[in-house]
Amino acid sequence: MTMSRAARRLGSVMLLVIAACSVPRRGRSDPVGVSEQTLADAGRAPCWPCLVAPDKANPAIVDRAISTEKQWLSEHYVWLDPMVEHLEKLVVHLPGQRNTPSQFKYLAQETARLGYHVVVLMYSNTVGVGGGPDSICKFKSYDQAAEMCQENVRLEVLDGKAHGAPPAHLVFPGMTAARAEAHGIYDRLTKLLEHLALTRPGEGWSEFLHGRGPDRAPAWRKIVISGFSYGGSEAALIAKSHRVHRVTLFGSPRDGSDAASSPANVPGAFVALGKTPSNRYYGLVHGHDPGHELTLATWQKLGMSKFGAPVFEDAITSSPPYDRTHMLLTDRRTLPDQKAGTTTFANAHGSVANDQFTPLEDPKAVWPAGTPLLGDVWRYILGVQGQDGQQDPLGDSSDD
Repeated sequence: MTMSRAARRLGSVMLLVIAACSVPRRGRSDPVGVSEQTLADAGRAPCWPCLVAPDKANPAIVDRAISTEKQWLSEHYVWLDPMVEHLEKLVVHLPGQRNTPSQFKYLAQETARLGYHVVVLMYSNTVGVGGGPDSICKFKSYDQAAEMCQENVRLEVLDGKAHGAPPAHLVFPGMTAARAEAHGIYDRLTKLLEHLALTRPGEGWSEFLHGRGPDRAPAWRKIVISGFSYGGSEAALIAKSHRVHRVTLFGSPRDGSDAASSPANVPGAFVALGKTPSNRYYGLVHGHDPGHELTLATWQKLGMSKFGAPVFEDAITSSPPYDRTHMLLTDRRTLPDQKAGTTTFANAHGSVANDQFTPLEDPKAVWPAGTPLLGDVWRYILGVQGQDGQQDPLGDSSDD
């Protein structure tokens, strides 16, 4: 960090502290400590969170071809805690299939409390690839055609371009090439960051962009790419193509042959290491997730097993830093189980990140109240290496 940047940060913090002096500290559910009205009176309310419609960040994405996919226009959720020192790193979290950013508030809130800028990005996540009824990739056995279909859909969701031979739009049929590319994750993220840099100057959003004009793109080395389920599979492909600061995978990746296939639990060939080295990958999956064996096999393929065997975060003997492993499991009861007093592990898959299923200290709590029982392991895979709250050494100068 340059001295001028440090001085600007100190000045910003001092202004917020002055603004907060007359405002009583609120509960743990809202750590900002400054009411939105107080900051609004000073010029701007904090992002806790800010909601940004994708078509507000980029009006060009509206198209009659997506009239049946209005979910693609659900708001992005943007978080920045003004009362902590910022890490000058951005976490981009990609929701699972047919999920929206509104379903990941607990995870995003905990992430922002660590000092990250946080974006939970809405993207085109409704086209299935698993071979089921809602999947565009139809297959009974996982063969080369199934693998190619999965890869082509994943890539199109990222960049909006037609892939395959001959190239064909599987996710964005009927759109012009320019409109389809505007719907890709890459362009959506770029346009959102440009919008935030313009509308919220001084908060540092422009630091996560590089280049100019049509070459403008996310500054991947300053970005933690994160994802749940479908979104985690996309995150892994981003890390393959770009050197990112960190990769956090929740219940993912899960592209390949599943437990019912023969051979079972074999990751797709396209799921592999690339620009981002294996020491920057971390993951969490539930031990009762039906796809957890495929996820663990994928983590091994990504080299995560070099840093230790999988550890159950909820074991009696477990606590951060979990023997420094990069592969975490949980066996906690899900939120629906907590409420019903059962042990069915209802939606164990979603419980590692999704608000509807994440276990809480008080199962009756409703966000913004509630303390996630997975808070320690979330913080660990996001870079806090122990109970002392110290960041891990990934923040090296090669990220700048």
